[in-house]
Amino acid sequence: MQHLEPYCHSAKSYAAHHTRLCCGIEHSGNAKIYAAIQKWLNGSVEIEKPEGLIYRGKMTVADVHLASNAEEHTKRVLEWAQSVWEAYTVQHDLAHAWIKAALGP
Repeated sequence: MQHLEPYCHSAKSYAAHHTRLCCGIEHSGNAKIYAAIQKWLNGSVEIEKPEGLIYRGKMTVADVHLASNAEEHTKRVLEWAQSVWEAYTVQHDLAHAWIKAALGP
């Protein structure tokens, strides 16, 4: 979600990245939700790609690479993901709606 240009050209790729980030942060990476997202997006789904944001978080992968050990690396990955998720606050409702659609009735 920090590099939309090369990775999120289509509405589906945007939705995949955005919902998976949401799942990782808000649902502790629930494998059933990840699978539902993939199945939903592999089907015939009509969604619109929202405008990309200018600000995409205070941390980048470069900050993660500064970790000096495995424990610090894990901590930085979680902080990085949280930073990106917080940057997308204005699109949280969209991610929630897409996940709800993926999970179905």
